[in-house]
Amino acid sequence: MARELEAIEMRFPALKEHRRLLSLMGSQVIQARQIKTGPLAGCARLRIRFSEAIESAFGLTREVLAIYLPYDDFQSRSYEAALRELRSMSQAVTPDLILIWAPDERLSTKLAEWGTLQAISIPFQLDSADSFGLIELLQGHIHLRNLFETTAPVSGSTFFGRRTVLQGLREDVLSQRAAGIFGLRKAGKTSILFQLAEELHHDSVVPVHVDLEAMPSPPVDPTDDLLALLRFRITEALKARGLRVKELAELSDFPSNMQFKIAMQKLLRQLSASDTRILLMLDEIEFLTPSGQAGAGATELPRVAQVLATLRSLTQESGNMSLLLAGLTSSIVEQGMLHGRPNPFFRWARTIYVGPLEREDADDLALSLGRRMGIFIAEGAREALYEATGGHAYLYRNLASAVVKSLPVHATNRTMARRDVLGALGPWKTEVHGYIVEVIRHVESYYPAESVLLESVRSMPEVFEEFAAEEVEATRHLVELGLLEPADGGYRPAALLELR
Repeated sequence: MARELEAIEMRFPALKEHRRLLSLMGSQVIQARQIKTGPLAGCARLRIRFSEAIESAFGLTREVLAIYLPYDDFQSRSYEAALRELRSMSQAVTPDLILIWAPDERLSTKLAEWGTLQAISIPFQLDSADSFGLIELLQGHIHLRNLFETTAPVSGSTFFGRRTVLQGLREDVLSQRAAGIFGLRKAGKTSILFQLAEELHHDSVVPVHVDLEAMPSPPVDPTDDLLALLRFRITEALKARGLRVKELAELSDFPSNMQFKIAMQKLLRQLSASDTRILLMLDEIEFLTPSGQAGAGATELPRVAQVLATLRSLTQESGNMSLLLAGLTSSIVEQGMLHGRPNPFFRWARTIYVGPLEREDADDLALSLGRRMGIFIAEGAREALYEATGGHAYLYRNLASAVVKSLPVHATNRTMARRDVLGALGPWKTEVHGYIVEVIRHVESYYPAESVLLESVRSMPEVFEEFAAEEVEATRHLVELGLLEPADGGYRPAALLELR
């Protein structure tokens, strides 16, 4: 490695100074390699191990990747190649942090403009000749990010909890059992699907995520669009793995239900020879049921039920296709009739509810993401975050994000205390009010009996227990969804309802 480092320093003299500064901080380069092929040919790749003190301060648990490039005009294609290099080594190095050096005066500006939420890219250029310059460089970038702030589904290093759910779903997929995942909006259903897909990557499983929210709403029949979307998503996923798509490619863009079924039967038989399994994940499933109720509007959209029957048939008759459902309403597996036909999913899929995070998982999320931003989140702060949000995944992250924005960026030891959380509560409640209203409205649209219970618990608490005793199934749904909590032999509104 000494010879390799010497050769790299000849090409990139800045490395010699960087190694001196690293040494002053008890840190060192532990691996170095010149890249001789591919889009980064002529560049160098290093793995840096920071001192225990720096790792602790910035939440680092692995080495950090550094890429040295010779370009006076650093281009976005080189940046994308550097990120691909990071992803290829994500098990060995910190997966969301990369140091980049290039003799480009606008390197910092370009990296700031091209930066992504998936990785923080730090320009390895120092204004100071002492080790504090490197500390300030890390602070200036790591302390600026807010890992709690996300509206998109999460997976990988930003996914926390739900391990029991994930393990059960993995067994369902590999054993060819269907399952339905149900929960409030932004409760984490899609994140579970994405994380499951990531964890099944090495099991010869091709995950196909189909978001149904864009489907036409009743009384418009979405069947033609649904079949077109299924064909497109499955073809796209197989192509990405370099797998066979001939049978689907030969179909028209808008195939009939029977044409789609026959093509899928042929395709699945071909894929079985290589032990390849298709995992079809139908997300936002309620958009295929009228008003979200499997028995309502029975004669309007019978073709939808036919397509779902086809998917069930393909799953049962093949040995290499699995099906997962996800959405708000569990009526798709609980009602006997769907659009005037026997419901093909009735009591067929295992039902899983995604409720609030357990306190232990919420603490893990707070501490882990906090460490990676250089923030210690005290016990009192974690308790206040959980009390205010009830552990609802989106609300918990959203409140934590609001508190992070109030903390000083350049402090050496950043701590989130209980007083910081309490100080942010007022403005935050105003900010999330619209989201809470939308969640309740969505529940009311798809759970009519549950809607009555929600109204009674808010406006007629004295008769709510009587209603709850009569509507046992509806009450169970509200508890599973995290809208009611058992209390003193009865029920009380969950924290989310208190935010209305």
